[in-house]
Amino acid sequence: MTSASTLLSATSLGIWLYLTLGRGMFWRLRPFDDDSIQHAAIEHAAPPRWPRVVAIIPARNEAATIGETTSALLRQDYPGEFSFIVVDDHSEDETPRIAQQFASQHDAQSRVQIHLASPLPPGWTGKLWALDQGVRHVGPQAPEFYWFTDADVVHAPHTLRRLVARAEQDRLDLVSLMVLLQAKTLPERALIPAFLFFFLKLYPPRWIANPNARTAGAAGGCVLLRRSALAKIGGLAAIRNEVIDDCSLARAVKRAGGPIWMGVTRASHSLRAYVTFAEIRDVIARTAFATSLLRVAARGNPRRTGPHLHRPRRAPIHTPSHCAHPRARCMAADVADFPADSSLLSAIAALGAATPPRRLVLRICHLALRRALLVQPRRSMERPRPSPASGLTLCLCFSRRNASSFQVSAIVLSHNVEP
Repeated sequence: MTSASTLLSATSLGIWLYLTLGRGMFWRLRPFDDDSIQHAAIEHAAPPRWPRVVAIIPARNEAATIGETTSALLRQDYPGEFSFIVVDDHSEDETPRIAQQFASQHDAQSRVQIHLASPLPPGWTGKLWALDQGVRHVGPQAPEFYWFTDADVVHAPHTLRRLVARAEQDRLDLVSLMVLLQAKTLPERALIPAFLFFFLKLYPPRWIANPNARTAGAAGGCVLLRRSALAKIGGLAAIRNEVIDDCSLARAVKRAGGPIWMGVTRASHSLRAYVTFAEIRDVIARTAFATSLLRVAARGNPRRTGPHLHRPRRAPIHTPSHCAHPRARCMAADVADFPADSSLLSAIAALGAATPPRRLVLRICHLALRRALLVQPRRSMERPRPSPASGLTLCLCFSRRNASSFQVSAIVLSHNVEP
């Protein structure tokens, strides 16, 4: 009994020591707290001519928040040329009209554009498609920076000026800020702090800023991206099917050799309210599921050598045309649409290199996966709404087919999918 207690105590102590000292000091955020950093020196080092910036705001059914978001962007005290594009992702409410109305009230029609996104093509998630549509809509006079932000985030007037000043002083390709989330309702107070702790533990800001570390992360509500860095990774099409778009973008930029930085702020805040525990559970489940795929993929990457990350040789992966259940047909199609450079497929090719033929390489099961995650990857996917009738259990199995290829199958273990 004593030895068991001692072992348990030692294990607990080891876990806490690892979290305290072995995870990039993720709990020490002062060097990455944008509100406490002395910005005078940073802004003093900014160039005499501030670069042109275009903000892109994907919006789908955001009538309740788009007005405040638009007003906050129009109040930015940025010294350089600044405009923004609201990409209407086929909203069913008054989102585009309200955005245009607030622009007219501020007499800023020349700085605000409302663009209707084209229909979502196969293989794209909704938010990334909307962002790509905004980038393409900018036209020939491309800016030096794109500012990706959400339609439910209200930024402080100094936000853009500080982002650009930091990017120019430190020659960063990507700068991101994690904005203050709502913590008013009981579910928010109970789960949001734990979720932020979980996120920072997975993506320690020190590791993100370290060019020799593989960890890369960003917060999608506020991402400043250098145009040349976006072109270097092949545009947003390079990550078009990623669910966690912000961290996938940061990962692509860092793998291409671009320096990145992520901090936190309380001056900018989110208007998104989570009323029930189920809403927050869906967000956490989506993050944990997609993050697990990225971490599995990271195991297949060789160690960083020099300024570049070399990818392993990949084998083709074949997807059967049939599926175990008729309702899973769309999900099987989504699996087939994974691009060749998908981090998931890279992981399978790496893990299966030493696996005998016709043997299971990897099985990924995710309970209560939302229908919107795979069947209809549109804007609502980014913030799933509670829908008890749309839960399902999905199992992805990857098997070694022969010496040079693998096979993937989607198996629905239980389903209750809305038509």
